[in-house]
Amino acid sequence: MQNELIAKVPPSDTIAQSTTLPCYKETGGLGLFQLKRMWHKVQLQKQGCADKKIIENEWSLDVMIMDTLGLGLTPTIESIFASDSFFEFENWVKKVHGRAISNAKRNQLNKSIVSFFEETDIKNEAASVETPRYSILTPLQWQSWDDNGYVIIPALVPKKLCEDVCNMLYERLKMDKNNPASWYSCHALKQGVMVQIFNDITMQVIRSLPQVRDVFEQLWGRKNLTVSTDRLSFNPPQTESWQFPGPNLHWDINFNKPLTFATQGLLYLTDVTAEQGAFSCVPGFHKKIDNWLANLPKNTNPHSFNFDKCHSTPLAAKAGSLIVWRHTLPHGSCPNKGDTPRIVQYINMTPLSK
Repeated sequence: MQNELIAKVPPSDTIAQSTTLPCYKETGGLGLFQLKRMWHKVQLQKQGCADKKIIENEWSLDVMIMDTLGLGLTPTIESIFASDSFFEFENWVKKVHGRAISNAKRNQLNKSIVSFFEETDIKNEAASVETPRYSILTPLQWQSWDDNGYVIIPALVPKKLCEDVCNMLYERLKMDKNNPASWYSCHALKQGVMVQIFNDITMQVIRSLPQVRDVFEQLWGRKNLTVSTDRLSFNPPQTESWQFPGPNLHWDINFNKPLTFATQGLLYLTDVTAEQGAFSCVPGFHKKIDNWLANLPKNTNPHSFNFDKCHSTPLAAKAGSLIVWRHTLPHGSCPNKGDTPRIVQYINMTPLSK
């Protein structure tokens, strides 16, 4: 994902003068570790002399920092590329964060960064898991997780909170939820069905709900997960003049690294029927993927595989339902053949790992 994003952003005319990365403890005005190193890595990428292994190894750390600060992955990458100096990038971070970074948050974030590089806590963290406050997942949901690789938790988030996000989206995109003609208007924040809104207060409220965290902690079997700062999706009904642009079935996996357990998730903000552009996936593929990869012809890119013949299942659910799936499931959206838009908020949680 990071390489795809980087390829889309034109390089700046001003590049870093040194090919040596600063120490992760070198800070700027915000006093945050790793931030300067993040900026410098991108400058080396502009020059074509970045160490790809370092970038890959530190990617999960950099994403954790973006998520913790509520920056969003895509906006941060674009800002780093657009900033001709670290001072400029740091000012962008300050502006997007929107308020002073507390000493407690700074200290905790810096502690996590030190742990990542010195490996003091990361490897042993899973051994010190606390028991969740209460069990959200039912035996049937656990069965679905094991057999199908996904789970649907209905009515997890109050409908009013979902409506708040939807109303914010319509307002920001200057659309009228009661006027279908307005759903197809162009807007800078719309990219296909993706909406580049990452950290509105209405979205933050949902991310901070304890029941949402409990689901991910139970699936991961551990605490200390970082919630993602991700975007929204708006998939209106297909018309003669507007056809569903994708994404169709795909993976968000770096196949250059060994496959390990990971989750992805989204929250339905509206009621979604199977034909209404529902989230779709290939159930049970997590049990087949190792053999499938082993039998691919040599030098075949798994991302280029045509999934047209795979049986995918659209998952219908009511507003407030959280869907979490194993990242080894091919997944995507589908054309909306209903009468109203499908709106979702992407939510995931991950531990910091190397």
